[in-house]
Amino acid sequence: MSALGNLLVRLERLSVILGCIALFSMMVLITADVALRYGLNRPFVFTRDVVGLYLMPAVFFLVLSDSLRDGAQIRVTLLRDVMGKRMRAVADVIGDLPALAAFAVILYGSVWQGVEAFARDEVVAGSIPWRVWPSFALVAAGTLMLIVRLAATTLRAIAAPDAVHEGTADPGAVEALEVTR
Repeated sequence: MSALGNLLVRLERLSVILGCIALFSMMVLITADVALRYGLNRPFVFTRDVVGLYLMPAVFFLVLSDSLRDGAQIRVTLLRDVMGKRMRAVADVIGDLPALAAFAVILYGSVWQGVEAFARDEVVAGSIPWRVWPSFALVAAGTLMLIVRLAATTLRAIAAPDAVHEGTADPGAVEALEVTR
């Protein structure tokens, strides 16, 4: 596997760990908030903001790339199962290119809004002024990793259509990026 492939896999694993920590934190925070709300009538004032701004984006966006590498994304396999490897590679490219474009738009928007929020020092109106830009940074980081993974799998499907990815862990897909150098 290439150095770029190793780096991406390590970043994906780290981001999955961070996503799991965010999910666990969210469960603990919500459970404690509910217990305090109904047990002592003293809920946390920050639960909704922390969960909505930081934890949910981390849980969702930080695991996207790793789930694509592992084949955990939803795909319609009814026709795919009867296709040959080359036809599957063509279908993958046809599906991956619009996904690349869509996630590029998401990346652009999240970076743009994050930079603006940072420059303006935007905060959420409430009892605690939570910064907005880290939420956009989480979206951008997860989306960037997904774009690199999509580009790698697309290039691999083009360069080696007979070795199409079937849904098991495929860290070598990033080696296709080396073809473009």
